[in-house]
Amino acid sequence: MAQFGGKMNIDEKTEVLVNTISMDLFDLDEKDNQDLTGILKHFEILSVEVSALNNEALNKIIKILKDAIESLILREIEPIEDLDAFVKQIYLNFELLQNLIEKTISGSNHHEIIQKINDMPTVHESEPEESQELQLEQVDSELFGDFLNESREYIDSLESNIIELEKFPNNLRIINEIFRPFHTLKGVSSFMGLKKLNHISHETENILDLARNSKLRINKNVISVILIAIDHIKRIVYNLSEEDRTERINDNEIENLIILLKNLVNQPETNIIPEKISLPELRSEIHPESQPELSIDTSQDSPVSKKTDDSIRIKTDKLDYLIDTVGELVISFNLIREDKNIIQISDHEFIKKISQLSRVISDLQNASMALRMIPIGNTLQKMKRVVRDYTNQNHKDINLVLEGEETEIDRNIVDSLYDPLVHMIRNSCDHGIEDAEERQMLGKPKEGNVTLAAYHKGNSLVIDVIDDGKGLNKKKIYEKALEKGLIKKDDPLTDDQIFKLIFQPGFSTVEKVTKVSGRGVGMDVVQQAIKNLGGHVDIITETGVGSTFRLVFPLTLAIIEGMLVKVEDQLYIIPIGNIQRSLKPDKSQLNRVFEKGETLRLNDQLIPIIRLNKKFKLSETEKDLSESLLIILHTGNKEFAIAVDHLIGIQSVVVKSLGEKFKNLEGVSGATIMGDGRVGLILDANELYYEEK
Repeated sequence: MAQFGGKMNIDEKTEVLVNTISMDLFDLDEKDNQDLTGILKHFEILSVEVSALNNEALNKIIKILKDAIESLILREIEPIEDLDAFVKQIYLNFELLQNLIEKTISGSNHHEIIQKINDMPTVHESEPEESQELQLEQVDSELFGDFLNESREYIDSLESNIIELEKFPNNLRIINEIFRPFHTLKGVSSFMGLKKLNHISHETENILDLARNSKLRINKNVISVILIAIDHIKRIVYNLSEEDRTERINDNEIENLIILLKNLVNQPETNIIPEKISLPELRSEIHPESQPELSIDTSQDSPVSKKTDDSIRIKTDKLDYLIDTVGELVISFNLIREDKNIIQISDHEFIKKISQLSRVISDLQNASMALRMIPIGNTLQKMKRVVRDYTNQNHKDINLVLEGEETEIDRNIVDSLYDPLVHMIRNSCDHGIEDAEERQMLGKPKEGNVTLAAYHKGNSLVIDVIDDGKGLNKKKIYEKALEKGLIKKDDPLTDDQIFKLIFQPGFSTVEKVTKVSGRGVGMDVVQQAIKNLGGHVDIITETGVGSTFRLVFPLTLAIIEGMLVKVEDQLYIIPIGNIQRSLKPDKSQLNRVFEKGETLRLNDQLIPIIRLNKKFKLSETEKDLSESLLIILHTGNKEFAIAVDHLIGIQSVVVKSLGEKFKNLEGVSGATIMGDGRVGLILDANELYYEEK
């Protein structure tokens, strides 16, 4: 360990940080609060990086610089009399920091610098505690909003890292990755005046500091206590808003947690926690008015290597307004382009300009849609906590494998994915994975595996929830459905239809109700949530091998590529992702099969046909199908055909809601405004097929 007068082992990362801060400090007096907060974050990281060196002078000068940056951030609350002199002093102090690092690395004499630093007073040494409460009320809204968003980012990273630490308890890198956010939360919450958040962060940081210095053994109990701390921090942070800065958490809960944390600090070898402790219910208490913000990354380069931050934060309502406006632009342009007077114009230059404008609008549309796309990894990472909590409560050994974390999806969809994924994961753990003893008897590994895989397929996002458990019991499901009156004994049901009975409200094959399952509400919730997102679920299962629940969603809820068709006088849009092919059938290919209705024989398969004119009551006339066009659609592992009068072409359409009155219209997921001003209905292929069946 380095001492005064000796050499310091400063790694390359620390040097890069110092150089980055040096560039950040350029034109310091012109920086806004967002820039200053970024500089403060870099100082926080630097403080953590050098803390192990035990160099008091180095720690002190960094603290002085941090306090000075905090004073700049809060200068509207606590004005700085001579800003120029204050900024100049920051530059001089940072120069001292650089000189100290350079001389200690080289082993040169630096006692003079150390003495100069030791004689310096710290900025907030004598600041009374009462001033902190004043700050909380007066802190700038933008600054407070930045704090909330960064805190939520910290929370997202913390939980997955803590779960990872449980698997690798001696990994110092992971411990440091957890320590840094707690250290930052502690520091920033302090000058924000958030006493409860500061208290929890500080005590948890102490635990992690012991672990960093090999004075605390990381085990399941320690991880459990840290996760409880995270739950409390979630509860505080997600209930804060720029308008309401009240820390909504019971004092007794805080007190109980602090006792647990202090016990670990005082008796690090014992690591004992009570068997029963109440965990806060998080999601139901999150502020409904809180408006999240979206961080838009504009580069793949490391932020440490940049002079300034390469991302910006914008309100999601502003982003939604931009995309809605672009959508209206697309609609307006289509109205102009398809206007009869415009179509009749034959001027070459005019047509060229229209085509150029079309390309620009298309590029703008694609760019705006890309702004909404964010990686799904954060949502998938949260499932680690779900599996951990389940395994601890039910004494099963289950490993969660994540695939495709980089897969991008519309932000509006990812926000709604958490609840259905939680239900699906719990269902796989509880119903799918066998007990350890049963798995060993079957010749399977003791540890069960649940895989959560996300990927793109065509214009869809697919999430597979795969388990290597016992698979679905078709006979048991069928008998239970009969018992509950959900089906009749003589109903002709395919295997797929039987399996999907598990999504019926109140359906459950579990004999005993537990905290996890047995009430018959989970899978019903899943189906409804997925349907609301324009998606559907497919089931692939094999007895004794396992099950795959395939969740399929559109990539975006705003604009889709679709095939425009006409039936009678009504326009319909079929999502491209559902279309396999189109054809004009020969009479020899058409059949009427008992209990299946009209079918198309194609490649030795009988494909059911749905007449849209009858489905939507446009006409009762049964036209000769050989005069119609048939479009072959697929949904999951099923195929069916729809009969249409005319095939118009492929078109990008802006999806509009059907509104409250028509939101439950069967077989339709939305609407769009066509170029001629008419309304086109967007078909839901999955619902069309199953409703018809």
